[in-house]
Amino acid sequence: MLPIDPIEALQGIQKAIKLVKKAAQTAQDVGSLAPMIGKMFDARSTATKAMVEAKKSGKGSNMGTALQMDIEDAHLARQAKEDEKKRKQKEQEQLELTMLIGGIAFVLLLVGIGINELMDVCKHTRCGR
Repeated sequence: MLPIDPIEALQGIQKAIKLVKKAAQTAQDVGSLAPMIGKMFDARSTATKAMVEAKKSGKGSNMGTALQMDIEDAHLARQAKEDEKKRKQKEQEQLELTMLIGGIAFVLLLVGIGINELMDVCKHTRCGR
């Protein structure tokens, strides 16, 4: 068995810990780059579409076409959001109307039962005769 110097062993452990910390920091740095890399690929896709559109149309610049596509995408997203809001509002109105009709029907049912009970009581006790 080889004799181990405690100081050298401690230094070796400290170096290993520093290496692990550096590796963890590098992993975090790479992880934080992931959203930016995704945006870069989205931008590349948009630019490629713009280039194809510009070549098809034969007029306008690639940058102008890319900006136009971004404006159209924003407009479509806004329109979809407005449509969803209108749909939810219509569903809410329908729910409120259904609850109102159900409430009125329930009150009419109670009034009918009350009138029926009153008629039975009057039949047996000679109300108003």
